[in-house]
Amino acid sequence: MLIYITNRKLTNIPKDASAFNTIDEVGIKLNKKRNASGDAIFCGISNKSYTKVEFFPRGKELDLFDKVDVGEYSKPWLVLLHGYHQDAKETIAKAKFLVDNHGVNVVLFSWPSRPNPVKSFNTKSLEDYIKDYIKSVLFKFGRPSLLTLFVGELKKWLEDYVSNYVPARNNAEASAGDFYSALSILNEHLLPRLQGKKISMVVHSMGNYLLENTIINKNGLPITFKNIILHQADVNSSNHANWTPRLSNHITNKLYVTINIFDYVLAASNILHRYKLNKKNVERLGQSVRIKPDGVYQGYIHNIVDYLDFTDGYGVDEKHEIFTCKGVSIDNNWISAGKNNIDISIFNLLGKIFRSETKDGLPTKKGGALNGISKMKTLPNVFKPEWIVEDESLSEEHEDISFIYSLEHFTDPYKPEHVDDPDLDD
Repeated sequence: MLIYITNRKLTNIPKDASAFNTIDEVGIKLNKKRNASGDAIFCGISNKSYTKVEFFPRGKELDLFDKVDVGEYSKPWLVLLHGYHQDAKETIAKAKFLVDNHGVNVVLFSWPSRPNPVKSFNTKSLEDYIKDYIKSVLFKFGRPSLLTLFVGELKKWLEDYVSNYVPARNNAEASAGDFYSALSILNEHLLPRLQGKKISMVVHSMGNYLLENTIINKNGLPITFKNIILHQADVNSSNHANWTPRLSNHITNKLYVTINIFDYVLAASNILHRYKLNKKNVERLGQSVRIKPDGVYQGYIHNIVDYLDFTDGYGVDEKHEIFTCKGVSIDNNWISAGKNNIDISIFNLLGKIFRSETKDGLPTKKGGALNGISKMKTLPNVFKPEWIVEDESLSEEHEDISFIYSLEHFTDPYKPEHVDDPDLDD
C-alpha cells in the first residue's frame, strides 16, 4: 500500500473533509500556502489501483492512519524521497515498484521536482564540455560500448537540465521544512502502530539535496530509521562528510551510499554545475569513487557509511534508477535479460535494506565475498558486485558478456599514491 504525502498543489483541496485527487490532479508546482501547522503538506492514501489519492485535512492525519488495514502495520515500511524530474505519475510508479517487488509498504514524500515544461535546447553548445568531462572524469574507466551509450543518454538529459534543474533545486530547498513535518507525522502516527517493526528510508538523486537541507536547517530529523540509503545522490561529494554523519543519529543500523560512475543523470548535473553554473568541486556523491578527483579531497567516511559501488555490475551500465530495476542471474543471456534488469545480487541486497531485515548479507571481512557482493580492501567500507562486466576489448568471447572477479581487478582509489624519497636512493 501507499501513503502519499506532498507539498505539490492539488486540484481538490481537503478542507473540512477528505478529498480525492486523481494522479493528474496532483500538480507540478510548489504549494506555497501555509496551513495552521506552518507547513504546506497534504497527507493521503492511494487506492489499490494507484490511480487516485484520498487526501485528508491537515491535522486529521489520525483519520488517515485509522483507515489503513491493521494487517498492513505488520509488514515492512519504507519512506521514499524521490529525485529530480518527477511528476506525480512517475513518483507513484516508483512506489508501486517497491511495493510489488520488495514487499514493502511505502510512504512517499512527493515534491515538485520538475516545475517547468521541458524546453527545446541545442546540446551542441555543450559538446566541448561533454568531451572535457569524459576526458577529465571518466578517463580510463569506461568500456568503449558503454561510453557510446553514456554520451547518447547524457545529451538527451541535458536538454531538460537547462530549463528545470535550478528551479527544482530551489524547490528542494523550500521543501526542507515540509519534509521535516512529514517525518514528524510518521513519528507520531505510524511508528506507534508498527509495534516494534522497523522502518527504513531510501533517498534518490536530488532528494538527497532536499535531505541535506533538512539536516542542516532543522539540525536533524524527528524520526529514527533502521537504515537510510542515499541512492545515486545528486549532492557534492566533496562536502558530504560535513552532513551525512549526522544521519547516524537517526538510524539504528546502517547508512548506505550507492555509486555508479557512469550514471548519465549525475553526469549531466556535474556538467551543468561545472560549465554552466561555474561551480567548483562538483563531483556528485553518487558517482564518486576517487578520493582526490580534480585534486580535491573528498573526505570519505570511515566506519559510518557503507559505500555500494555498483559500477560495471551486470546490467547497471549508465543507469540512474538502480533501485527500480528487477534482478536477473548473471548466468542469463544478456539479450533476453531486458533493459531494466540488473544483477540479482544487487536487487536482493537492496531488498534486504528496504525491508529492514536483521542482516543485509554483505560480507564483513575485507577481501571477502558473500551473496554475490565483495568487500574491497580499502580503508572506507566499499562494496562491489562479486562479478563485474569485463571490457569487451579484453574479452576472449566477444559475442558474450564476460565477467571478471571484482576483488582481483579493483584499484584502491583511496590509497595515497607512493612518493619516492630521493634520500633513500643509493
